[in-house]
Amino acid sequence: MAWNQPDPGRLMVQDASHRPSPSIDGDTLRPRADSFASSADTVVRSRANSEVDPNSKAVYDDVSLSDALKPDPRNENDFQVEDNRFAFSPGQLNKMQNPKSLAAFHALGGLQGLERGLRTDLNAGLSIDEGRLEGTVEFKDVAPSQDASTTSPKSDAAAPAPVSSGSGSPFEDRVRVFSQNKLPARKSTGFFKLFWAAYNDKIIILLTIAAVISLSLGIYETVDEGTGVDWVEGVAICVAILIVTIVTAVNDWQKERQFAKLSKRASLSPPTPKVSAANILAER
Repeated sequence: MAWNQPDPGRLMVQDASHRPSPSIDGDTLRPRADSFASSADTVVRSRANSEVDPNSKAVYDDVSLSDALKPDPRNENDFQVEDNRFAFSPGQLNKMQNPKSLAAFHALGGLQGLERGLRTDLNAGLSIDEGRLEGTVEFKDVAPSQDASTTSPKSDAAAPAPVSSGSGSPFEDRVRVFSQNKLPARKSTGFFKLFWAAYNDKIIILLTIAAVISLSLGIYETVDEGTGVDWVEGVAICVAILIVTIVTAVNDWQKERQFAKLSKRASLSPPTPKVSAANILAER
């Protein structure tokens, strides 16, 4: 046999059914495709479930609109007001805040219902000329229907406008029904309490102990020997403690007064300032 002729016994023929590497075979790609399909199906379902159904019943705070304004046993007096010229009582309004309840807000008719029930205006606010109010507003005229899908108050009945009658005090009916719309003034701390708080400093207490010991030894030596002024050191320490404590208390007291002035609120409906056109042109 010639050296350049292949040996028939060593001749190998590749199998036509040769498969690719296991990393990219069909068995590996199939579960990957299934995982992609399941992920896409999950995304589609989650997006579909997140859409709000317009025909679904509105639920606020897991409380129905009919139960959102029920009085609590301890606050029943806030729901009973004599000669109430407004559509709401203080107890009903407190239902929105304590605790915060969106259901109570919608049960009162929303923003439009509060505007008409409280006889005010969203744009102009309260008038400074308002005194006693004439007429009344009923709750049924501004509250929504029991159907949760309808959250807007009725529009057929118009709330009477605030009209001042007689020579009553400003906002007489509002103050009588809802009291003063302001937080109680914070009680300021007295000077002696501030003095005691300043004296309770650890360094001041240590100096007091040292002054007492020094003063006791000085008095003992003065009485025993008949002469000497060793007690002066103890007295000097006591005077220094007194001065430091008084200065600290005075500074704190002045801060309390400044804080009380800053806590005052601006008056309701302040007069609108008028500026001359000549002044505006002059500034330009």
